[in-house]
Amino acid sequence: MESQGAGLDSAGVAQPRLICLSGPHAGGVFPLAGPEFTIGRLALHHLPIPLPGASRNHARIVFRDGSPVLEDLESHNGTFVNSAPIRAHALRDGDEIRIAGALYLFLSRPGEPAPAEPVPAGVAPGPSDQRRTTTIRMALGRDQVAPSAGDADALDSGFAERLLGQLEALRSLASAMVADAEAADALPAVAGLLARTFGAERSCILLWDAATETLEPAASFPHCPGEEDASPISGTVVRKVAGERVSLLCSDAVADERLDQAASVAGLRIRSVMCTPLIHRDRLLGVVYLDSRSLADEFGGRDLWLLKVMADQIAVLVDNIALVGALRGRLRSLEAEAGGAPAIIGESAALEGVIRTARKAADSNATILVLGESGTGKEVMARNIHRWSPRRDAPFVVVNCAALTEQLLQSDLFGHERGAFTGAIRQKRGRLELAEGGTVFLDEIGEIDREMQAKLLRFLQEHEFERLGGTRPIRVDVRVIAASNRDLAEEVRAGRFREDLYYRLRVVEVVMPPLRERPGDIALLAQAFLQQYAAEAGREARSFTADALSQLTHHAWPGNIRELRNCIERAVVLGSGPVIGAGDLNVSSQSWPEIESAASGYHERVREIKRRVIRAALERAEGRQQQAASALGLRPTYLSRLMKNLGMR
Repeated sequence: MESQGAGLDSAGVAQPRLICLSGPHAGGVFPLAGPEFTIGRLALHHLPIPLPGASRNHARIVFRDGSPVLEDLESHNGTFVNSAPIRAHALRDGDEIRIAGALYLFLSRPGEPAPAEPVPAGVAPGPSDQRRTTTIRMALGRDQVAPSAGDADALDSGFAERLLGQLEALRSLASAMVADAEAADALPAVAGLLARTFGAERSCILLWDAATETLEPAASFPHCPGEEDASPISGTVVRKVAGERVSLLCSDAVADERLDQAASVAGLRIRSVMCTPLIHRDRLLGVVYLDSRSLADEFGGRDLWLLKVMADQIAVLVDNIALVGALRGRLRSLEAEAGGAPAIIGESAALEGVIRTARKAADSNATILVLGESGTGKEVMARNIHRWSPRRDAPFVVVNCAALTEQLLQSDLFGHERGAFTGAIRQKRGRLELAEGGTVFLDEIGEIDREMQAKLLRFLQEHEFERLGGTRPIRVDVRVIAASNRDLAEEVRAGRFREDLYYRLRVVEVVMPPLRERPGDIALLAQAFLQQYAAEAGREARSFTADALSQLTHHAWPGNIRELRNCIERAVVLGSGPVIGAGDLNVSSQSWPEIESAASGYHERVREIKRRVIRAALERAEGRQQQAASALGLRPTYLSRLMKNLGMR
């Protein structure tokens, strides 16, 4: 059945009517003519709704004592007015009627007051406490004036203007969603859009944190960086909406009996509030909250309807943000497996023994400590342990303990709450949370201070931690692999490393052999690096001359595999022809330097060798420490700390 004009009676006065906001007849106007107006799936009804959720005879509107009453005809899926199921309901201006997937707005004759109480016997009254003081404002918008009784065209024009404003809000939301699926950019933009669309003083998007089972603010408007609680909201409202998974609208929050126990409503002087859950695929993702502290800006049924429509889209955005983050983490893990964590190359007995130990340990959840000199491939081994383990499909997260200050390391590992320190303008999840179900690799574990050692020990023992500035324990399921090029046993004896942490990390110990102890693997590694860098540079380099292989095999390689890799990359870039010759290599044929003091122990000999390597690099770099660090494949901050530990100026 087609919608019927503007709904004017014989005297030219607008009749009560239904306006379809969404559904099969969106934009249509249905005058309520006659004593009974029927609704259902069949075509014979005044308002046929061809949707699966509509019953054959779904509902009807009858006039009792001149007042329109909506009655549900025992439909299968129910009839809803202002989001609440009804059996019989006295209609008022601005009531929203939802049947199946269609939404209608009821308007009576403009300029006339709503029916006076009491309503007919057996009929539930409309929710007048949650309604605007002026009924027509719900159709026209807050800033428009209701037209005179005979000005039906002005009413329709105002409704169209209001509808255009809603469509513009939805268009802006769509633009924010497709701009960039990053929470740091998208959600704050959406919070600002919500505040502007509804004229709210406060808007907030809160997301469900499964680790703490709480709602955590993800974006708010207005936001004042540096303030601990820049946008206070009613916790009672958000808890009720999240707990019951229902939308809540209070045009006069102070007088609403549902919030009479909410101290925050009175304390924050909230006059009007609405909140709706973010649900996607039957999962609660969070809530959207808006409030106003002004009598002039109260929310109504149409506002809640639009908010719920927008919330459906915001839920998709939140789910996409989480999905994109997971996919990017998995992509990084796959890229690491394909590029940064190749199969461990070598056939030496020393390496095979290490691999056997690592493979056995990979099947367990035991903490593993990987030791070895710088450049021996400790991170490569850690990535392969993760790849061999049952956690292979979960994230592999790297934390470089030597590259961050104490506070930054705590924030990076454990995360922080908003306001935990200067510059903490929003909550941040730490790498332990991001690695849920996977592996955390703590590189250079010997560099952390005693306070951080104590916090890490507690996490390893309890499998839970607190964010920086937080008070709630967070429990995660992660496997820890730590690595160090220091002799941690010596560090324990010197009092620089906690003994209990050392043994907690060293459930399984894997010691990577230096390259000088596996000379038979040098040619295999060199050939693998040659193929990799030749492909990247588009070169035809395919092999080495005998002299070049001899140089590579007899070189001391104090920088181990990292130094060999850099050497081959340089030879590919600067060399000429398909074969790498001795002249293309920037290495010396001199073997490992002897240490004169034969009486000194193993660790002191290693320390002296490190000093010689660093001095040689500094001499080649003419004293420039940053260039020396680059030549050695080290970070400048780490080289500086290493020199200090070795007693070098």
